[in-house]
Formats: sequence, structure tokens, C-alpha cells
Amino acid sequence: MKEKFKIAIILILIASLVSSFVLFFIGYYLVGFFVGGLFICIASIIGQYANQTSAMYVQKHNRRDL
Repeated sequence: MKEKFKIAIILILIASLVSSFVLFFIGYYLVGFFVGGLFICIASIIGQYANQTSAMYVQKHNRRDL
């Protein structure tokens, strides 16, 4: 389940990035801007989540070593 979710998020990110550029080149600037903003929001959320999980991992293993 977790791997399917990761793959789905990656596909959504790639699709939104590509469609943002395509929409800009076609001339739909407002829609392309919105889709690009969606890409940035999703990427930011994923980055913050990954940062928190790696920080928790490091903290957990540092306590174990002491």
C-alpha cells in the first residue's frame, strides 16, 4: 500500500510539472500557473515530511547508541 502511494505521488508530480509547461507553451497561462503552483505545494509537503522522518530516524538511532 505504501509503495503504491509513493508511486502515485511521483506520477502526479511528474504529470503536473509536464502539464504546467505544456499549458504555458500552448497559451493557457493562468491554468499553467495554477498547475505549477500545485506541483510546488505537493513537492514542498513531501520535502517537509521527508525531513521530519529522517530527523526522527537520526534521533532514534542516536539514543540507541548511548
